[in-house]
Amino acid sequence: MTVEIIAVGTELLMGQTANTNAQYLSSRLPDIGANVYHHAVVGDNMERIKAALALALSRADFVVMTGGLGPTMDDITKEAAAELLGLRMTFHEPSLIHIKDRMARHGHRTMAKSNERQAWFPEGAQILPNENGTAPGCVVESGGKAVAMLPGPPSEMRPMFDGQVMPYLARYSKWRLESRFVRVFGIGESALEDKLRDLVEGQTNPTLATCAKEGEVSVRVTARYPAGGGGRHDVVTPVVEEIARRLGHCVYSTADRELAEVALKAAASRKLTLAFSESCTGGLASAKITAIPGASQVLLMSAVAYSDEAKRTLLGVRADTLRAHGAVSREVAEEMALGARRVSGSDIAVSITGVAGPDGGSEAKPVGLVYVALACAATSATALAAANAAAGAGAGSGVGSGKIAGVGSGAGSGKIAGAGSGAGSGKIVGAGSGTVAGVATSAASIAVINATVGAVQGGARALVKELRLVGTRERVRSIACLHAFDMVRRAALGLPWLE
Repeated sequence: MTVEIIAVGTELLMGQTANTNAQYLSSRLPDIGANVYHHAVVGDNMERIKAALALALSRADFVVMTGGLGPTMDDITKEAAAELLGLRMTFHEPSLIHIKDRMARHGHRTMAKSNERQAWFPEGAQILPNENGTAPGCVVESGGKAVAMLPGPPSEMRPMFDGQVMPYLARYSKWRLESRFVRVFGIGESALEDKLRDLVEGQTNPTLATCAKEGEVSVRVTARYPAGGGGRHDVVTPVVEEIARRLGHCVYSTADRELAEVALKAAASRKLTLAFSESCTGGLASAKITAIPGASQVLLMSAVAYSDEAKRTLLGVRADTLRAHGAVSREVAEEMALGARRVSGSDIAVSITGVAGPDGGSEAKPVGLVYVALACAATSATALAAANAAAGAGAGSGVGSGKIAGVGSGAGSGKIAGAGSGAGSGKIVGAGSGTVAGVATSAASIAVINATVGAVQGGARALVKELRLVGTRERVRSIACLHAFDMVRRAALGLPWLE
């Protein structure tokens, strides 16, 4: 069964409103085995709506139209469909009663005459009551095909589609589709495809498809099986597991979860607390964390230290560090992270400082230069030490454990040692700040970690990542946050450090 989606509304074409309805419908229709090959957006014009619907009916079994069911003169979706299908418009008294009752419940003593238009439908239509608004929807069958017309507001469209249209369509679908999403961070789409090339080239059922988003990649694994469930067996899980094995610790979710949520849950599972200190991201990372239920059990503090003065007074960044290196520097990122951890008392603290643009950059520090630092306790349960020592973990399925020992004072010297899931062992020896290499051996691989070992304060170290990002201000800020979340995930779970 093929389904086409048509969104009606000039505001969509003008860019005033995002077409989130099409995205939602396309995400739900595979659950009943429906294939979506085309989306269309058309303005509030009778002839163009009719032309779009005629084209959709020529190549799809079922058409879902959203928008254009309101009470105003430009709400003409039902009229356009009726005219194209050669049906007259008929009045539906129960719908008008429902509209009047709903308006009365919301304090409207009288109903405008224009609202009566919402109670008119193409002849023979199956009416879809709207429990969340005044515009009923409908389904019209014609010539062995059908058209569903749903209200435009997502708060009305979604429950109507899920509760009434999906069951309607399910009766006619012979197949069901099941999809799993493997979400990946730290490897590009081309490199990922190389690792999965034989799986992609040999795919039958399930099928694989990669999708690059801002800063990350996802792999969709989709299987088709009979609607009745007869003869069904799980063909998706083995493929998902093989993908995870090949991509190792770069896979952060096989359940289509956001990286921020995964990082938070990783910290929570180890009973670790977090703190953020942000400059160029202006609290964006913290906002993404606090949007997740349960964040209050993990996040202790969030500081937006935009100015140099705020960095000094809130986080204890030294004035001479700011003068010598500037706010956008590896050294300031280190001190921001260490200061956030010291002030909050958290197990892990992350800082972000950079030039998000579109202006403010220089030849030495261009737009897109961002430093992300992570600080944790020398004896923290985060197993950050094991993460770096056991860098050759290969599949990354194990969780390491370890500690940072022998931390001195002043310039600081010490070693990082630990073991993780048979991944080998190694050490990082550093003094002050600089680039050091820790080599770990395993049956799977030999990896070299390039990490910056920062200034020692109160038995803590800061590891710093330098990013050179391109794109809009929004993109730079968003990807910087992803790197911060991935650093938290790796620290909490004892995974190899990703340079």
